[in-house]
Amino acid sequence: MERALTGNPIQPLCATPLQRDDLPSDAEFFRRGTENGRLVNCEHLCADLYRLCCEPSCCCHPSENMLCLTAYNTCAGASAGVFIWPLWCPCGCLTCCCPLKVCDVLCCTCKTPEARCDSLRYIGQRVLFAGVYDVQKTFPFPTEDADNNTTEADTYKGHDGPWEGAYPNKFVSWFESLGDLMTSCGFLAPLCIGLNTRRVAPNTTWQPASGVVGQRDSQMNDNDDFGGAWVYPSSFSELPTPPNAKDSDGNPLPTNVAAGAPGSRVIYWAHGSAFAITQAKDFVWLFAQMLSEQTGQVVLLGEYGLTSSEVAPSQLNGWTKTYTKLVEVYGAENVIVAGDSAGGCLTLATLLNTSSSLPPPAGLALFSPWVDLRNSSVDTYSMQNCNPEDGALAHYGTCDYLPVDGVTAVSYAYANSADREDKLVSPYVATADDLAPLAASAVGADGQEYKMKCFLTWGTGEILKDQQEGMGVKLADAGIEVTTYAAMDMPHDSAVVGACMIYNTGPGSDYSNYEPTKTWALFFDWLQGIRGWEDATAPPNWLPAAPEPSAPAVPSAPTVSASKKAPKKGSNKTAGRVARPSLASQRSLLPPVTVVESGLDAPLIQTGYEP
Repeated sequence: MERALTGNPIQPLCATPLQRDDLPSDAEFFRRGTENGRLVNCEHLCADLYRLCCEPSCCCHPSENMLCLTAYNTCAGASAGVFIWPLWCPCGCLTCCCPLKVCDVLCCTCKTPEARCDSLRYIGQRVLFAGVYDVQKTFPFPTEDADNNTTEADTYKGHDGPWEGAYPNKFVSWFESLGDLMTSCGFLAPLCIGLNTRRVAPNTTWQPASGVVGQRDSQMNDNDDFGGAWVYPSSFSELPTPPNAKDSDGNPLPTNVAAGAPGSRVIYWAHGSAFAITQAKDFVWLFAQMLSEQTGQVVLLGEYGLTSSEVAPSQLNGWTKTYTKLVEVYGAENVIVAGDSAGGCLTLATLLNTSSSLPPPAGLALFSPWVDLRNSSVDTYSMQNCNPEDGALAHYGTCDYLPVDGVTAVSYAYANSADREDKLVSPYVATADDLAPLAASAVGADGQEYKMKCFLTWGTGEILKDQQEGMGVKLADAGIEVTTYAAMDMPHDSAVVGACMIYNTGPGSDYSNYEPTKTWALFFDWLQGIRGWEDATAPPNWLPAAPEPSAPAVPSAPTVSASKKAPKKGSNKTAGRVARPSLASQRSLLPPVTVVESGLDAPLIQTGYEP
């Protein structure tokens, strides 16, 4: 038995389109939100520590306390029956004994970026597989007998369990607290954002978005007036607003910029979370500062509630509302929508939800998207062969750090089995007819026609690889131009999690052979091919180095789309930004990328994933 959704089943919002009165005013939408003070951050920290130390049992009973079990299993890997040891690391003794395990990733003096990326994967396997191995023993799925009469209360000895109508969801509540303590603590983000400002984004700043921009759950380490993060060029004293933004009297806002100028376009990004962990502020320093720095445009990281207290379709409803507002004020032709992991699912579901009421955006970027939450998704080849249980824990492996059981658990928390068969929860089940409106031509406010382009990337070591490849084929079959890149041997969401983190934790100036930064270089190259984004480019030392004269030539097919355009001469740039070279002259140095066009006799991506 699974817990059922409260309220009505998911209903496509496009069936009952949002009315103008449902949207916030422009002034309220672009208003600066508020951050928590230090005292409030301390209160949230204490609440997280209480949940970790006292639920479901007090830490004085370590065999029944999740924090004690997680720390022990992370250090020793005892639950998996393996004492985990890296292949090579001078800090190996500390890695096995220190619960924080940061020494291995931060072993900066003796490791290349590639080796530090392996360390990151290793720590992910330690925490997400070995560390939380016993979580499901404490929060088991309800068992069923032959007559399907066993209830969740029976499984949990008469007490409410986390899966059937129990709110907040106790499993996700504990997991969210663990994430808050590790990544979302109010004291950590300012330090990382400051480091990133000096290292990769000296011309970028950020501000909290108002509460109408995003939604939060009651456990998050923020407040009701924190709806996400606006990241933008620091040459602006305030958040730049698009030309059409107006105040309550219908007059242009004083922060409006000219059409086509820096600040007149936006990337709306849904961050990864498994719908259970992390917050928008974590991703400001992971990539959003770099993204705004390299494009000169605005990046919006929206907030959405996690499944400790918010379940589908709450996240979709909120994301649809904000996306509709962005299209209204920026124009769809000036919006790029993007998402990673669970955020990729939410982004694609939002486009499906609005396909009959809004024109498609200029671009769709999906980084390691989690697009199939159905029960049957666990039976795929990549789920069974890239699982960290499959040998990766004994050493630095090429497998993923996501455990299959963990993916199953968080999907159960987000929506029940029936709703996970719906395209608005599992976009992979969308048909060609569902996706066709996203391939349609649209006309922007300037009268020029455009078609949405898609960038899709994943790692070849991901357990979700099969569904990601299959999604690329489906989008292409619907008539969308899809540029894909499979990062060799990389685990889940490596570009988002690894690029800036590894770049900031060690010396070295050449990141050209490092898959996460290579992926971003390809993303910026794809972005250049969208009208209005010609100035986008990757950091110079993230570009692949020129090959030796004797090196074989990069295959000419498949290759990057011939429709890509070089930056226009005299194009607008943000004041204070350094002019950067175009990637157009260096495309031959980039790794091969598949451009999947519609109407192919056979898809260029080969996958055995069944629809």
